[in-house]
Amino acid sequence: MRPIGYLSGSELATLLEQPDAASAVRVVDVRDSDFEGGHIRGATHIPAHQFLANAGAYATRWRGEQRVVFHCMLSQVRGPKCATRFAVALDDGGDGGGPDVFVLDGGFSGFATTPARRALCEDLDARMWGGGA
Repeated sequence: MRPIGYLSGSELATLLEQPDAASAVRVVDVRDSDFEGGHIRGATHIPAHQFLANAGAYATRWRGEQRVVFHCMLSQVRGPKCATRFAVALDDGGDGGGPDVFVLDGGFSGFATTPARRALCEDLDARMWGGGA
């Protein structure tokens, strides 16, 4: 299986701040109801159970991406599991190509800890994430 890396919140923020961010990275948020309260700007939201049932289709659809970064709230279970299933599906595609696969270290909870990174988020609920949201 292809390697799965971990990307820090700072590394992801740097990628998202690039003018060509849309082509540099696809962020996949696999949270379920805990998606409420905010998300990373431009993230694709697919609840984990839906992603896992259709990983092959997403591997085909996103084969041309540079990087795909998965996360859930803490990136301890759902995010890594979806990243692994995606990497296996890419490998099953046969040509060895496809994007680099990452998990966001610390998940959304870790990403949304600083005002600078909260500025890269949308629909933040200030009651959940504190001032500056």
